[in-house]
Amino acid sequence: MVTDLDQDSIPEIYCGSWATANIPKSFDIPYNDHSSWFFGMDNKLELLFTPQDNPGITSCVSLSKFKSDEGKPFVVTSWMIPEEYKAKITFCEANGKEFKSKTFEFTPEEWKQNRLYNIPYELNGKHYLFIGLIDGNFVFTDQDFKLLKIKTSLSKVNLYLQCDLNNDGRDEALFSTEEGKEIIISDPDLKHFVHVPTYLRTETRASLESGIRHQAHHQNELFLHAYETLYFYSYQANPLYYLKYPLWLLIYGLLVLILWVAQRLQAMQTRRKQQLEETINSLQMRVIKSQMDPHFMFNVLNGLAHNVAIGNTTEAHDQIIRFSKLLRSMMSKGEKTDTTLEAELDFVKSYLELERFRFKDDFSFLLQVEPSVDLNTRIPRMLIQLLVENAIKHGLRNKSDNKRIMIKAETRNAITILIVEDNGIGRLAAKEYQREGGNGSKIMADMIRLNCKITGNTIRATTTDLYDDEGRASGTRVEVEI
Repeated sequence: MVTDLDQDSIPEIYCGSWATANIPKSFDIPYNDHSSWFFGMDNKLELLFTPQDNPGITSCVSLSKFKSDEGKPFVVTSWMIPEEYKAKITFCEANGKEFKSKTFEFTPEEWKQNRLYNIPYELNGKHYLFIGLIDGNFVFTDQDFKLLKIKTSLSKVNLYLQCDLNNDGRDEALFSTEEGKEIIISDPDLKHFVHVPTYLRTETRASLESGIRHQAHHQNELFLHAYETLYFYSYQANPLYYLKYPLWLLIYGLLVLILWVAQRLQAMQTRRKQQLEETINSLQMRVIKSQMDPHFMFNVLNGLAHNVAIGNTTEAHDQIIRFSKLLRSMMSKGEKTDTTLEAELDFVKSYLELERFRFKDDFSFLLQVEPSVDLNTRIPRMLIQLLVENAIKHGLRNKSDNKRIMIKAETRNAITILIVEDNGIGRLAAKEYQREGGNGSKIMADMIRLNCKITGNTIRATTTDLYDDEGRASGTRVEVEI
């Protein structure tokens, strides 16, 4: 190796050797090949220093040039000592003077698996010495033996060549696998790898011939010579490589946008469906309400007409005052289709007072509310009134005397129970007096169904026929669970 360590513009010659033991040791030859040696000579081939020996057959001393980041030149010697499973790397100044050295010790197994290099390598603008691939890391050092490790996925490869393949002014690194099946080309930063097959067959012992074909006006090429075939490879950066990051972001953004649009469309469709259902339900409830209010008023007016017909003008006057209050209460609720339990009970009480004027002392009613009942519970508007009206119309109207009706509110297992019970003639007998079908039961059933659809609540009504001890009909009970 020729270099100018003392920087006097006159180069020196530095040599290393292998201990091959080809010459018998009995021959008294200086610097024989039973040891490996490190020599230094000036331009007149005179020794610069006493040759340094590395005893032991198969030992070796390999050399490389190195320049620090400050521009100071060194000769790096790599001393392989197989008998001791050791390797020493030394940075030498002019005249073979040692600057710094470090000894690496291995176990016999590690000695077989690892190989120590002393290859100059420029990485990120700094000068390093490539030592080897150890424990999954590319290991580098500077002249002060400050180690740099780069994690890699490669294993069992040898760095054998550095060359600027793509003419960008930086050398790519070329590795070969242990079996010689591949050559791996790496970018200078050891981040991206290209695997090139060598086409060597495992069962043969043919050696791989490879190198670089330099071309003056074209890109350099890697050539591989396997058997009778010569392969040429060019290496260049993919101009679209770095577009993958914005492309991934674009694809990700498009996916997010598609998902967002799909969710928005689904939400809009769901909202439109709900609005449509609410509109239909509201219209249906208005129709029921338009049927319910006249139905209620006609029944009350019939009671007023009855009192006027029999000459009870004073009572009829009181009934008209009470009826006006009921109408005012109904009109103040506007388009609302539900109300609180408390408001409904107050409304039913006023209605029953009107009915008591109609039936005189022959009619009585009872309202019971357990303390556990929440009077703010929302129920369909006029639900209890319709139940009471049906009880009077079909159960009590055709009863001769002692007409009674009970309204009760209680709770069972956190469920509000409304009970309307009469001591009338029963449903079977009521059918004999019924001249035409009434709207009360149908209105109540439709109102409950639509209220459940709008509010999501569950309302269930159960009707029970009552009988006395002798098996005769003694009334009807309706229970509503809310």
